[in-house]
Amino acid sequence: MAVGVAAKTSLEKEKASRQALRQERERLTAYLVLIVLVASLVWIAFLVIGNVKDRRKEIGILCALGYRSGSILALFLLRSLGIAIAGSILGLTLGLLSGKVAAIYLEEEVHEAVGILGLIDPTLIVLVFLTGPVMTILASWIPAVIASKKDPAKSPSITSTPIHCLRQNDQDFAQKKSVSSFSSSI
Repeated sequence: MAVGVAAKTSLEKEKASRQALRQERERLTAYLVLIVLVASLVWIAFLVIGNVKDRRKEIGILCALGYRSGSILALFLLRSLGIAIAGSILGLTLGLLSGKVAAIYLEEEVHEAVGILGLIDPTLIVLVFLTGPVMTILASWIPAVIASKKDPAKSPSITSTPIHCLRQNDQDFAQKKSVSSFSSSI
């Protein structure tokens, strides 16, 4: 009888220990998700800033064609939204597959009972498809606003290169013109 009581208390201690370990893992996961989320937002913002810098000439052309800043803003935000939706689909798929592989590899008690469809939680799907695009739009908002308000005439990448090219072309044109006018005068 004493052995049965000792076994029950040992089992209870083991269950409490597992519960405490599970709570610790959940807390660590929550912190890790928050860190990854913030890092992802910063990364997306830097990517959009790079995209804006690479597309200064295109922004200048759009402005010259009469596009308003709201249209340019919508262009950058829609591009970011499309990438976010594609990333959400890819991330959800890879996350579900890696979760299944991890459950099998770790040989948890539930891996036989949980198939790939058992891992799919409808609230998780909704959360992924709402959080991903919303966070991407938030991270893209400031660079997109900067791109839409930028005066293309004051942009160094637009003014320096074409003027330099124009000067070179003007010099070539002047040389050709002076040679042609010299030969026509002879």
